[in-house]
Amino acid sequence: MTDLIRIIIAVILMAAVTYIPRAFPIIFLRKKLGSKFLRSFLYYVPYAVLGAMIFPKVVYSTGNIYSAMAGMGVAFILAYLEQGLMKVAIGAILTVYIIGLFFLIISHAVQLIVLPWMTLEAPSSKPGKAI
Repeated sequence: MTDLIRIIIAVILMAAVTYIPRAFPIIFLRKKLGSKFLRSFLYYVPYAVLGAMIFPKVVYSTGNIYSAMAGMGVAFILAYLEQGLMKVAIGAILTVYIIGLFFLIISHAVQLIVLPWMTLEAPSSKPGKAI
């Protein structure tokens, strides 16, 4: 019974914590804000918060920072050119895929071409002789 009471108390507290930030503006800010600065600040806050939450995830989403940045760059360019959401998403995905495939091919080429040359032993000199 005590576990059930603890769960009920936790749910009530979580509901209160979620409800208070939503109800606060409705209860205390009934009339229109007079400050133009404050209105413009509150207008841009959702975009700033969304950007701050999404940017780190985008940068580290692929495991390769270069392909992630290339995909983000293509997405920015397409969005700036006012393309649709589907074109922006598909363009970014294709860019990440192509750049990732490029890095995969390069890494395999390095393993096949460069690494065998690096494993060759250098000629050794006999002990006691100056080179």
